[in-house]
Amino acid sequence: MVGRMDKQPTEIIQGEKIIEVLRSLIDSRRICKIEIPQTSFIWLTILLEIGKEGGESYLLVDGVAEFEKVLAQAGHREIALEFFEKDGVPCQFKTQVVRCQQKKIWAMLPLEIQRFQKRAFYRLTASSGTEIVWSPEAGLERKAKVRDYGMGGVAFFIDGSWAFRKEEMIRHLDLNIPQRGDDWLKIHISLAQVRRVEKNELGRETLVALEFLEVSEAMREKFGRHIFETQRLLIRKVKNILSFSRNL
Repeated sequence: MVGRMDKQPTEIIQGEKIIEVLRSLIDSRRICKIEIPQTSFIWLTILLEIGKEGGESYLLVDGVAEFEKVLAQAGHREIALEFFEKDGVPCQFKTQVVRCQQKKIWAMLPLEIQRFQKRAFYRLTASSGTEIVWSPEAGLERKAKVRDYGMGGVAFFIDGSWAFRKEEMIRHLDLNIPQRGDDWLKIHISLAQVRRVEKNELGRETLVALEFLEVSEAMREKFGRHIFETQRLLIRKVKNILSFSRNL
């Protein structure tokens, strides 16, 4: 995953533990990001099963549009897959494609999986209108403008009349992200903790950073899909701009 992940401390998963992690990912049908290194192509997919053929075990990945064509043009058969564990911790691994079928990608089982030890590994700058909503007391609703967010938490601005204390627990928040048209992506956070409270020099606004402690698996799945898809679009946009600049 793009961003700060490579600088984080990692746990290397090897041996029989790899099969355990992959089976959990398969059974839960969690979304993965798959990309072909050294290309601008990134897709969202799921792992289908661990299949056997000729006495060997292989990882079967759900096929994606144009994958085989792009792989042939890449000049290598390496792929990288990334996913979130149930608790939101990001993981990644690389492997080699054996062959492609219309609806399945056959790949070697990875030799290792990198498990990163921090959840808040990548932040998206919030689009205009993104808001965090919470109720400090019964019958009272507060909204604040979001600066950035990720799977691990959110940072937002409040005016000087609202008070947050560092390490304070906040229950039942909603992160509302505008989508196309009048649609909204609504992510409910059952429990969060205040990690930072920083006033600006003029004292008019305060930046508050929360860490998400409890998010349902359904919400985490929805949120992860949004993060991956937004990441994919940003990566393609940047690479297209760079490609255009080189051709000027």
